[in-house]
Amino acid sequence: MWTPDVYQGAATPVTAFFTTAPKVAGALVLAQILLGPLLGAATAWSQILWAAAALSLCVGGFAALMQTNIKRLLAYSTINHVGFLLLSILTGGENGIAALLVYLAVYIVISLGTFAAILLLQQQGEAAEELNDLAGLGKRRPRMAMCMAILMFAAAGIPPTAGFLGKMFVLLAAMKSGFIWLAVLGVLTSVV
Repeated sequence: MWTPDVYQGAATPVTAFFTTAPKVAGALVLAQILLGPLLGAATAWSQILWAAAALSLCVGGFAALMQTNIKRLLAYSTINHVGFLLLSILTGGENGIAALLVYLAVYIVISLGTFAAILLLQQQGEAAEELNDLAGLGKRRPRMAMCMAILMFAAAGIPPTAGFLGKMFVLLAAMKSGFIWLAVLGVLTSVV
C-alpha cells in the first residue's frame, strides 16, 4: 500500500492535497460512470465494488490502530473513508448519491482541517509528526487541542459531529439498499 508511505514522506500541504482532491474527483467520476452508462451492468461491477468497500473499511480501520506516525494514521483513516465512499456509490439511487455528496463535503472539511492544524503546529515550532508529539497539547495550546479533538472525533464518526452525520447517511442508504453486512462492517470499523 503506497498511501501511508506517500503521506508520511510528503510535505504537509502536499499531503493535504493528496488527501482530498484525488478522492473527491475519483469518487465523483466513479459514481458518474457506474451510475450512468454502466448502470445496466450493475450485477457485474457491484460485487467488485462490494469487495473493495469491505477491504477498504477493514484495512483502513484496523491498520490505523497500529500507527504512531500522525500522517500514516491519517492515511489509513483515508483508506477507511474510501470504503464509505465506495459503499455510498454501491447503494446508488438518490439515497446513495445524497450520502456520497454529504460524506464528501464532511470528509473535505475534516481532512483539510486536520492537516491545517498539523501545519499550523509545525509552523509554530511544535513537533507534530508522531502521536506522542501531541502529548500535553491541551496544556500548551488548549484551543488547538480542542480543535484537533473535534476533528478526530468527526473523522471517527462520533456523535454529534458532522462525521457522524456523514457516516450515518451512508449507513442508512446502505441498509435501505440491502447492504446490511457492509453497513455493520462500517459501524464496526468506525468503532475501532
